[in-house]
Formats: sequence, C-alpha cells, structure tokens
Amino acid sequence: MLALLIELGADLEATDDKSRTPLAVAMLRGDREAMRILKAAGAVEPPAAQSADAAIQLAAAAASVKKGEPMFSVPDMRATVAWYEAAGFAVLDRYEDGAELTFARLAFGKCEFALTAGGRGPRDASLWFYSDRVEALYQLFKERQFRVARAALTGPTDEPDIRFSEDLYAPFYGGR
Repeated sequence: MLALLIELGADLEATDDKSRTPLAVAMLRGDREAMRILKAAGAVEPPAAQSADAAIQLAAAAASVKKGEPMFSVPDMRATVAWYEAAGFAVLDRYEDGAELTFARLAFGKCEFALTAGGRGPRDASLWFYSDRVEALYQLFKERQFRVARAALTGPTDEPDIRFSEDLYAPFYGGR
C-alpha cells in the first residue's frame, strides 16, 4: 500500500496532527520495511536532537521515576476485577464507559497494577512510570528510537527498538 501511495504521488513530507512525517512515524514504530521504502523514495529523516550526553540525561530522568506500575489487558474486566477483589485486592481506581468497565487500578499491600479491556493482541501489557519529568523521559526514549532507526536504515543493528505505539498524550483520566 505504501509503495502504491508513493507511486501515485503521495507527499512524503506531509505531517499528521502531531507534526510527524511518514518516515518519522515508521521510525518511531520500528517499521524497517516502511523506513526502507520511504527512504528509497526520497523521504527526509527527522533531524537528530542536539543535546548533552544522553546517558547523563537518562540517569537524571530515571532518578525522577517514583514508581512503575504494570497494566495488563484482559478480555473480561468485571470477572478479572471480581477475582482479584475476592483474593483481597482493593480497587484504587476504576473507569466505566457506559455499562462497560474499561480500566481499574488494584492494590494488595505495596503491590499495585492496572487492568484495561482487551487482552488478545500485541499490547497485552504495558508499564506506567510515575515521574515529574515525563516529558524529558519521553524525549530521551524517542531520540533513542530515532537513533536505532537511523542505524537500521544504513544496515543491520543489534540495538533493540523501543517501538512507540502512540505518542505522549493527556488521557481523559489525567496524567500524560
């Protein structure tokens, strides 16, 4: 589909609502085939960030993380929450969309985690960070992924991707 769009004259430098070009999106998602096709068609790579030592910035941002909390996607939210409640877990937070339970945060002592509706796909688990420097962490992870993607455009690389499924945003329940 991408090759056809390029053949039909698609603008390789068009931007989406977050000012990302198709090549930037492909790089963030770690889609090496799309990166190769776009680069071969003449798409321009996003500029590399000019910043201080990334390792120093990452260490400073990591020090700001107060806790991490995993979030698991499950196919039946109500049954899963009921099971954990029966085992003694407390529901700290929940969100319902109409009659559907779509999010719950649970705790048992110092063990905390979140549940979301889903449970049958590549995003069955995620990790939430609690930090007062979320923008800095996001930019560091994003620049690292661009660096890995740039290396992949020139040849094989052993450095793993940090693939982005979505950009940083402000959800309805708060946070970033």
